[in-house]
Amino acid sequence: MNIDSINELDRFLSEEAVDPAKPILPVGELVGSWRVCAYLGGGGFGEVYRVEHVKVGLVCAMKVLRRESHSSKERFFLEARVLADHPHSAMPRFYELGKVRGRPYIVMELLAPRELPKSDREVAKLLRQLCGVISALHALNYVHRDIKPSNVLYRQGGEAVLVDYGLIKKSASSGESKVDRVALTRASVVVGTERYAAPEQLAGGLVDVSADIHALGVLADACFQGNAPWRWNRLIRRATSSIPEQRFKSVKDFERAITWRFAMEGVIILASILVLVIAVMLPI
Repeated sequence: MNIDSINELDRFLSEEAVDPAKPILPVGELVGSWRVCAYLGGGGFGEVYRVEHVKVGLVCAMKVLRRESHSSKERFFLEARVLADHPHSAMPRFYELGKVRGRPYIVMELLAPRELPKSDREVAKLLRQLCGVISALHALNYVHRDIKPSNVLYRQGGEAVLVDYGLIKKSASSGESKVDRVALTRASVVVGTERYAAPEQLAGGLVDVSADIHALGVLADACFQGNAPWRWNRLIRRATSSIPEQRFKSVKDFERAITWRFAMEGVIILASILVLVIAVMLPI
């Protein structure tokens, strides 16, 4: 897999993607049991490499911290802890946390990009998968804050995986209704967060789980390229309301609304068939 555009690189990084003149690790270097196979891309925050385990041949992605500020290190280690301590089927698999040339690195599952789904049911399937992992994060009192198409990758079997936890934030108190002040950097907005971030997030205000619900709604709209079927319009409008209190109360509520919409669709179809059958059977 090659990262040759800002959009592809953005799925790994939370900072503006500008390739450095010289990567930290040269191709062929050994980092513990991992051999660097290719430089995939990098920016001010980190660099990503394709690596292979020299003994078992496992091919993975290695993310190396480039920016050495205190806040960057805190973000990096928090991302590693979340991946390692709270595995989920829709998270990239975590393999190792280590240090190379004085810089921390994370070895994780290597995933591939795909175009966003466009059909009604495929969009619903993707949203349900993402709702599952986001709901799990919220139960742990985390907010992802960076849900967008470039952070959705896929395994070979087609399972969607949410990546890049560089902007994840731990709330000061437990409970989904509690809020935490966002600390967005200018770079994270330039990379592409702006379109998907909730208004209160862009304003640097108080951000809670409703910000992730907003991003999921914008993502659903992006799947339909801004022309969502009428069945989706109400859900998307509610999820992306500029007023946080008017959005779904939780990601589970959003997921239930998607599921219920399909259930109601089935009921309507069944009722229509029943009416037609009765009409045919009635004597003229």
